[in-house]
Amino acid sequence: MTSAPSTSIYRLNADIKLSKAKRIFWMFLNFINNSYFPQRKANVSIKQFSPDVSDAVWAEIPKTTSPARGLTEIFLLSINWQAVRSELGGLNVFDTGCGSGRYGVMLCQISKARLTYFGIDTNVHTHWKERQEENTYLRFKQISSDDAATHIPENTNFFFTNSSIEHIENDLEYFRQIRDFIGRTKKNTIQIHFFPSSVCLWLYLWHGVRQYTPRTVSKITDLFNQNDSYSILFSLGGNNCNSLHYSFVTKPTVWALLKAKFGMRFNRNDRRKSHTEEYYRLLKTAIDKDAIVASSNPTYYALVIHSNFSDRLFENMGSLTVNAID
Repeated sequence: MTSAPSTSIYRLNADIKLSKAKRIFWMFLNFINNSYFPQRKANVSIKQFSPDVSDAVWAEIPKTTSPARGLTEIFLLSINWQAVRSELGGLNVFDTGCGSGRYGVMLCQISKARLTYFGIDTNVHTHWKERQEENTYLRFKQISSDDAATHIPENTNFFFTNSSIEHIENDLEYFRQIRDFIGRTKKNTIQIHFFPSSVCLWLYLWHGVRQYTPRTVSKITDLFNQNDSYSILFSLGGNNCNSLHYSFVTKPTVWALLKAKFGMRFNRNDRRKSHTEEYYRLLKTAIDKDAIVASSNPTYYALVIHSNFSDRLFENMGSLTVNAID
């Protein structure tokens, strides 16, 4: 039997311009995929990420960042990087969908590790040349995720994606490439992947191929059961962050699109730029409130897979355990 290439039950990709009918169909298929994934139970350890965000950590968060992006950066800042350095030695990062390469610089700064970084993306970014000139440990290459396997450096021990795998049509094939690499090299390897939850269907609208639930994530983590691995799915944020994103980003953007459709001017597209200080204050409040409540509607997910480990570094992150509610 041929292995499924994707966690999705469909092949539509909203990154490609879709007709109105196909957009509606894409929304419907995502709803079905998120709600009624056929005959599958969640099979992954789930924890609520509950950060106590200090003023020092908060100062690192850009003022107009989305709730999801802010949460992913707080997650990275909360990792015990000294323990990661002890576990892995040097940090050799393979970043898929790297964009501008900003996270290559950030990972070097916060980990304080001997670091090499190889970022791939389907498109060349204008910042690559500048970043490589300023940071000799960075390398970038224009590569499709479908061809990742042949380009993973042999010393890689840290796989990273941020808001990338939802854009990969054959996401399971991508993870099979990583599984096969780890199985062949037997390296102590950490993976961290950030991606949208089911609620992002309504917050981000036509974005990528899919969202994820504990059920669909289980199709990914099951691939690594044969290796000496453990996996944890961290829920990031909740209803307060979701409401903030809706009121400052989704709602004004939709209204702007509707007004433009009928030839009317409308200047409230994304209120983060026009109400920056208010937004920044409300974002901190939303993150703090969501940190004390285990939510069944997380804003985003962080998936950690640690293979061939000496120490289970990530089992103490996150203080609230949530049920596998899709």
